[in-house]
Amino acid sequence: MYNSLHDLYWKSPIIVALDRDGLEGAELLVEPLKRRVWGFKIGLQLMTAVGAWRAVDFLRELSVENIFLDGKFMGTPDAVFGAVQGVSRIGVSMLTVHCLGGRAMMKAAAEAARVGNCAGRPAILGVTILTSMDQSDLREMGFAPKTEMPGIVLHLASLAKEAGLDGVIASPYEAEMLRKRFGHGFRIVTPGIRPKWWTAGKDDQKRFMEPQEALRLGADQFVIGRPITEPSSPMTPLETIQRIEWDIEEVKDLVCERVAAIRLQATLKQLSR
Repeated sequence: MYNSLHDLYWKSPIIVALDRDGLEGAELLVEPLKRRVWGFKIGLQLMTAVGAWRAVDFLRELSVENIFLDGKFMGTPDAVFGAVQGVSRIGVSMLTVHCLGGRAMMKAAAEAARVGNCAGRPAILGVTILTSMDQSDLREMGFAPKTEMPGIVLHLASLAKEAGLDGVIASPYEAEMLRKRFGHGFRIVTPGIRPKWWTAGKDDQKRFMEPQEALRLGADQFVIGRPITEPSSPMTPLETIQRIEWDIEEVKDLVCERVAAIRLQATLKQLSR
């Protein structure tokens, strides 16, 4: 599905995170946004509340084109192979595994997405280091004192590419480095997006950035949730999306050039088969 030209003609870099405890009221959020954004993310909170199948069916019934299942799968290669194969059958556009699961596990995930399913192959992205973590968290986890965040992210992204994944999830701070290393055609999706005008207070994100800057540095798409879905927001979800669209207008030409390059690479790849 990711390797088709259709997927590269995305109308927006925005992915809205449906981080909620259930589906009640979700239609009021999805309906006005579904034609303005690339798609919607189903995360762990919604998956455990209602189940992945039910959440996907709900969005399909609302004619949502692209669904991102952010399951962050991590386990033995055989276990992840089975999980990815099962998810591929329900027709999501993109899903995630943890890069820290290792090369063999990521390779199994990529292979599972390629084998027979009736819904089309989803893009498999590797989660590098969570945007809720910073350098102090790496120290606490036992990484060597001189190990820096960019180096770890680059190493994990390299393993993901070698294993056959379609791209990675990384903070905006690593987007420029990853784009320079891997060029176009390797998808970079950044969470941790916080518009300057969003003043709802501190949350659990430590490595965050404004949407237009993330795109400028090399992100293909970004995931954003709380500034859109937070009930305390003074704007409606649609008004918030419109304001984000105004913010990223300044980098529109750069993003269009990047998408054109990706299209060209995909065309050449198809012609060479």
